[in-house]
Amino acid sequence: MHSLVLLPPNALTLSDKLVCDVKQRTRPSRVNSTTTFIDARGSEANTGVSAAATALPSVPELIARNDSPPPGSRPVCLSSDQKTANKVIASIKAANHPIGIELQNAVVAEALRKKIRHRERCRVNQARYRKRKHKSQVDVQNGIARLWDEIKDLQSRCNDLSGVPASRTPWGVAGDYFRHFNYFLAHARSQYASKFFHDIMAPDVVDGSPSGGDTQIETWRCFALYFGDVHVELRGMKMPSEDTLVASTITMVTVTRNTLRYAFPHLNSDGDAGTQGGDWSPIAGRILGQRLVVHGSVLFGWDNTSNKVVRFQAQADLLTPMLKLLGNLEDVSFIFSKALITPDCRFV
Repeated sequence: MHSLVLLPPNALTLSDKLVCDVKQRTRPSRVNSTTTFIDARGSEANTGVSAAATALPSVPELIARNDSPPPGSRPVCLSSDQKTANKVIASIKAANHPIGIELQNAVVAEALRKKIRHRERCRVNQARYRKRKHKSQVDVQNGIARLWDEIKDLQSRCNDLSGVPASRTPWGVAGDYFRHFNYFLAHARSQYASKFFHDIMAPDVVDGSPSGGDTQIETWRCFALYFGDVHVELRGMKMPSEDTLVASTITMVTVTRNTLRYAFPHLNSDGDAGTQGGDWSPIAGRILGQRLVVHGSVLFGWDNTSNKVVRFQAQADLLTPMLKLLGNLEDVSFIFSKALITPDCRFV
């Protein structure tokens, strides 16, 4: 009775052949696979060679696979690419969960792809920077060249100002006169003007009374001192006779404090341009800062024998713009009553 307890109920009906043909079914052992993976990692650590590194393609192959180099060219493998691949492989090796070979390839390839894109962006940015820097250098060099050309041109003009053509004509002398006049107003240099007047004017040139180049320079100096932003335009020339040339002009000036001080000192209550602490009249405030457009003319008397100016007379209508500005003759009359400049623009 007790001898049959350890036997299956149907043990007597199962033959030895049937029992031998049955395959034993058991659950897969996780311990064995985990132990195998641990042993494999241990063997890799002992040999110093990573299984991922062994299974992965070479770095140049990954670069060629992801960088798509031109046909016939070899992929460029930099030392930094190798370091990146080694770093990724080390991360895979240190992971707690093993991954497949294809996924390992994808991880390394994506890391290399990002590095290549970053390197390409850096290359493009550096190329753009070098291009901008080169353009800046070229622009600076071109600017320096233009400045040198302007300097040479200005030097040439300055040299031309000091000389007068050998064969002078009334037309040329009149044009040179206004060119020198504007140059003097802008730079207040009398050396060129003095030589110019010496070359074109006779010693006893007449301007209402015997005068010469020095008188004209003094007139120019008063214009520059009395008014601001003076500019003279030559509007036309004509020769009513063989020895006379008349040039029409427009002179634009700005009334400044110097104008009140030197030309209209009586507009101050102390009668001396405010030097005694007086107050300026309302008329002075009305004309201060105003821009006047003065029409005038210059007459050149020409000597064909000496080719020089023997008679000179300049006049300008300062009365009309003042009347237009003030609006009545009483104020205009008061302004010129004790002024140091006349209505025809002569300095007293």
